[in-house]
Amino acid sequence: MTTLLHLEDFTPEQIETVKAFALAVKSKSKKDIECRHIDGSWGDAVINDEMDILYDYRIKPQPKLIPFDFNDADKLRDKWIESHDFMETGGQLQIIGITSSGVLTITREIRFPDLLSNFTFLDGSPCGKKEL
Repeated sequence: MTTLLHLEDFTPEQIETVKAFALAVKSKSKKDIECRHIDGSWGDAVINDEMDILYDYRIKPQPKLIPFDFNDADKLRDKWIESHDFMETGGQLQIIGITSSGVLTITREIRFPDLLSNFTFLDGSPCGKKEL
């Protein structure tokens, strides 16, 4: 006997997880989906063609990014950054100094939270660090 499930039976989070599972099946990648183990911990899900409704699945949480601080000066000194809005902030800028509250470029100071929100390094990586 087949049990039918209706979309209204799912939370938005569960629907997103099912979509991610389907993409994982299509790409043969399991890195973005986790399954709850018997002990309650989460680990990589076994991805095959079917999603077993007896298990809890979730999209693997992404690490939270937080702003850099003065202790990260060595990671920032002389690096080039790119704004997300060329007209507002001037495109690509080189970090020439670090203060207790942010970084200095030749034209301005950028506070650490603004650096995370509005800039990336030239390789596309975020101007922030993973929260521990």
